[in-house]
Amino acid sequence: MPNEIINKSSEELVLKDQKWITSFPKGERWQRHLKEDLLPFWTNKDALGEPIGNFPTYRADDGTVVNINNLPTEFQNVIPGIVFLDRDYVRAKSRQIFAYGVAYHMTGDEKYLVYAKAGVDYLFKYALDDYGACSWFKLPDRTPSPNPMQRTSQDLAYAVSGIAFYYYLTRDKKIEKKILELKNYIFETYWDEGIDMLKWVVEPNQDKDSPDQKELVSQLDQIYGYLLLLAPSLPLDEQRKAKKELQRLAWVIIKHFFVKRYGLFWGSVTTTERKRLDTSHTDFGHSVKTMWMIMQIGKLTNNLELFNFGRNGAVDIINLAFNPIKKIWMKGYKKNSIIKKWIMDFDKEWWAFTILDQVAATLSLNDPDYAEMLIYTYSFWFKYMVDQKNHGVWHMLEGKTNLPSPGFPKQHSWKNAFHTFEHALIGYLCSQAIHNLDINLYFAFEKDFDPKTQENRKRIHPYFYQAAMKEIDVSRKFRGKKKFLKNLVKTRVVFSDLR
Repeated sequence: MPNEIINKSSEELVLKDQKWITSFPKGERWQRHLKEDLLPFWTNKDALGEPIGNFPTYRADDGTVVNINNLPTEFQNVIPGIVFLDRDYVRAKSRQIFAYGVAYHMTGDEKYLVYAKAGVDYLFKYALDDYGACSWFKLPDRTPSPNPMQRTSQDLAYAVSGIAFYYYLTRDKKIEKKILELKNYIFETYWDEGIDMLKWVVEPNQDKDSPDQKELVSQLDQIYGYLLLLAPSLPLDEQRKAKKELQRLAWVIIKHFFVKRYGLFWGSVTTTERKRLDTSHTDFGHSVKTMWMIMQIGKLTNNLELFNFGRNGAVDIINLAFNPIKKIWMKGYKKNSIIKKWIMDFDKEWWAFTILDQVAATLSLNDPDYAEMLIYTYSFWFKYMVDQKNHGVWHMLEGKTNLPSPGFPKQHSWKNAFHTFEHALIGYLCSQAIHNLDINLYFAFEKDFDPKTQENRKRIHPYFYQAAMKEIDVSRKFRGKKKFLKNLVKTRVVFSDLR
């Protein structure tokens, strides 16, 4: 790629050397990461559950299921709020469905589709009800819990996420019907005109959640967990409704949570005391994810105001979060009690790291400067964030040592496969695009969904992005004996010009 002149400031033009592109990984590196680093941890017998599809919430760092009568070291002194050994979480199972869906999407290996479908079937049979979905199964008797009005809107969003990805792959009509019922239930039950947003809970619960809470993730995770993926995938009439809901949520978030002074979003606006830089969900990860979602909503709905707000905000946060000396992402702000000032937090938390990478990768589709950042952050991810011995990805690395922080198991109620597999997928998509290479993705459309009709072609897209469709290959066949495979057509779609 030749050097080019870029506008560094209003007064200075500099020549930008683009030799970096020879060091930037291609999509094959992400395929290898998926197969060698991620899947070994998520496809052993313990990960798949008993029966397959009943994916366990907790596993030790070596991949074995946690024995509550003989806890592994990493589960003996965990930080509060991430481990409840008497609960088997629905959101964890749904996130694992998502991961197997991504694995099939990137490789075309049907066994991952079988695992995803097993998880979908388990949730349909045991977790979904007339009130959306339970949040967890209370152990040991596996009672669906808590009471319907005590479930958080965020838990409901992530109960949908894995099922929504399976629908994105298949366009299964039965799945579509249930997803729309779930979406409508969430908006009908949790939307509060008085506070102009989705509530956190309708009734107080045992976790001390309260109906007066005003949480960013109540709104944001409806977008991120399922709605942005679904909106262009649905039939035309439902697309219109979903796009309106996306725009409404975007404006709610900007109106109530954006802090212009910092260019960030408050994680909660329930009380004045919650509006601080060190409170839960006020960090670079949540804020840049929010900007990214707003940018993508603007792009999807042709709303230039939303697109510009999201893109400009994402650029500001990415530039703030990247340390140019250490060439690594920073987590956010933290209070230094000695000097009594806000300082940068250099700890690396897995999910925030993936989001910062993904947003930078998205921005790099138009501005290669962000791809240069990723050469360093990707290298760090592969070297340090991956458990080189037992596979999978660490929860947190300490900023000073780059070693795993004690108190954070590799898999728990909030840490499953979702973010790391999404990271691999977006890494693959954007790396191929940056190198001007074709993007190959596998779908498994229902037989009555013809991907070659004009209307249905518009419903096929690469995850959160749009692209040109170069080829649709329906010549491949599923070889497995599972009954549901007989109703699906293995389809390889080749995309280019990702945007």
